[in-house]
Amino acid sequence: MPNLNAETRNMAAAVTGAVDDTVRNLLDEVGEYAEIDEAQMDIATAVNGSGPAFVFYLIGAMADAGVDSGLDEDQAETLAAQTFKGAAETVLRSDESIDDLIDAVCSEGGTTIEGMERLWDSDVEERVAAAAHAAEDRSREMAAEFADE
Repeated sequence: MPNLNAETRNMAAAVTGAVDDTVRNLLDEVGEYAEIDEAQMDIATAVNGSGPAFVFYLIGAMADAGVDSGLDEDQAETLAAQTFKGAAETVLRSDESIDDLIDAVCSEGGTTIEGMERLWDSDVEERVAAAAHAAEDRSREMAAEFADE
């Protein structure tokens, strides 16, 4: 599913079936892609098709926290967006697990571990998963509606 990230050549895409060189070359021009089984397309649609909106939401929440504590809106948005961009690039380039990367940023008694403990004590993972699964379910419904036509 194409999305706004194609404009910056940072789109993630999932493809199924026989993928020829023309499709591969096109997808290489707009970002990264994964060849998946058709049965995985609904969750892939949720993760990479709908996912940018979920990330925009999280960037907005981080920026709002900055504004609440005195940054102006442009500063807060730039800092939050660049932080997500840098973190995403680190995940893509690193052989470390996400948990190991988190551990690398956290230090005992530091600011990051304090914030991470708040996240770990919350239900944020379940909420993010629920959003992805809601999009997955809707993708499945839409595919069924299309098949019925």
